[in-house]
Amino acid sequence: MAALLATIALGGCAVPTPPNHRPDTLTTSTGPDLIPIAEKELLGYDQPSETNFPARQKLALRHQDEIFAAVKPQVEKALGREVDLIELDATYPTQTITVTYRTVDEPIIADAADIAIDADGAPVAGARVYMDEQTELRTVQSLLRIAYRTELDQLRDTLLATYPEFTVLPERYVAAHQMADPVFTVNFNSGPWEKAEADAAAEDALYAAYLEQPKRTDAEWRAIFDQAAGGRKFQVSVHLVLADPDHDIEESVSVRIAEDVKNATLPLDFNGWAIFTHTNLVLREKNGFHRQFDISYHLDDGDVGWDVNEWRDGGTL
Repeated sequence: MAALLATIALGGCAVPTPPNHRPDTLTTSTGPDLIPIAEKELLGYDQPSETNFPARQKLALRHQDEIFAAVKPQVEKALGREVDLIELDATYPTQTITVTYRTVDEPIIADAADIAIDADGAPVAGARVYMDEQTELRTVQSLLRIAYRTELDQLRDTLLATYPEFTVLPERYVAAHQMADPVFTVNFNSGPWEKAEADAAAEDALYAAYLEQPKRTDAEWRAIFDQAAGGRKFQVSVHLVLADPDHDIEESVSVRIAEDVKNATLPLDFNGWAIFTHTNLVLREKNGFHRQFDISYHLDDGDVGWDVNEWRDGGTL
């Protein structure tokens, strides 16, 4: 195990994506219930034991290459961009498989598409791929990350230097969970519902600018955002994971991290924060962390301080 984990670097470095695997090669029935996330990265997140419909998942995994071959060109045609296909999952109680994908280049779109399969788990000939309707939102989120890359990178580096026991989420976890960035997600969040329409209009304008000219510099995107997003409020989500599987997470440290994020000097006007801190241990048979704190603060709720929720093995305490 030590030799295995020594080959994997987390702190900002890429974790190698394991080769395509089949359920009959996995040994999930042996070993401890909890494993380090580095080992989970190699084991993968698309195991039949973890899905809602394991029998269908097992069949589909045997036809993974055929499913990917059917899905990839349709997604790339719809987006007009090259994508990597990450994994598949039997999400629904129908003859359908969900395939997670991620664009190769920025702005990163990490999302999923559905395709029909037959009783044997193979893709139905000529089946149409159905894509999530969140493409615009996810594109704008990624463009926000690009536009404010310098400040967000500085915040990330400051947090990792201040709390060296933490690192960023690894590559395969980020891809499998449809995250564009291993640390930050930034959204419009003007607050009351009556302002949601203005947020949607700003998103539409930014997405239209992307469709008009996808290739722009960070500075150009920054200027576009500063003009289109004037007066808008934002919310930020931050994810950090303990680097050492032998260390446990502390609520007091997690709250301090949340305070540091809230007090950080950033160019955007935030009124919502969500901080997620995770242990390094995950459930072997599930995709959840052994223990984590979800800490949120929304100014629209009044000055009530942080809402702290502890999760352990998939359930809240």
